[in-house]
Amino acid sequence: MGYTKLFTEIIMSTVWREPDHVRLLWITMLALKDRWHIVNASLPGLADSARITVDQCEAALKVLSSPDAHSRTTDYEGRRIEPCDGGWLILNGEKYRNKMSLDERREYQRIKQREYRQKKKEASTSCQQSGQQLTHTDTDTDTEADTKDQKKGRFTPPTLQEVKQYCQEKGYDIDPENFINFYESKGWMVGKNKMKSWKASVATWQKREKSAEPATNYHPSHREWEGH
Repeated sequence: MGYTKLFTEIIMSTVWREPDHVRLLWITMLALKDRWHIVNASLPGLADSARITVDQCEAALKVLSSPDAHSRTTDYEGRRIEPCDGGWLILNGEKYRNKMSLDERREYQRIKQREYRQKKKEASTSCQQSGQQLTHTDTDTDTEADTKDQKKGRFTPPTLQEVKQYCQEKGYDIDPENFINFYESKGWMVGKNKMKSWKASVATWQKREKSAEPATNYHPSHREWEGH
């Protein structure tokens, strides 16, 4: 047992112009038909299901099994049913089931296309937002630890390993050991002030190295660079 999907265009069919007992029987038969489009019922049982009299049911069956010159479907000369073993066969049942399946597939494809376009749009928006976020990531992560130290009112000198790792992450080609030795000899002072961010100082060292002489020529005796 299942259910029958009705096309809204049924109200535009010639059946809809028939008397109430014909329309009631037609809708009832559509609801009762099985997967093979057969309505298994006796005439009195069908009449009871449609809530019409036996005479009305017999007359309606005659209308539905007769040719209809004005029917939109020319198959079977417009006939809608024919008697079969155990009941009646809905003649255009398979045609409308196939039509419904085609419409459902088209609707399914429309929904999937809409979902695909929406996901593609969301992915594009996410990538743009990620790109904007990444433009700030280096700056934020570079000084995050230093900022915490500043809020606590202290500066913690980096280890040689920390400087090496930071230079590798940034692709700097300075000598971490030279950097450490230089600022240790200065007491981690930048001019007359205590260094605030060793990462900023590494970045400055890298910039100065690119624009001036190689880092291997730098020595604590050279002029001290500006830091942050």
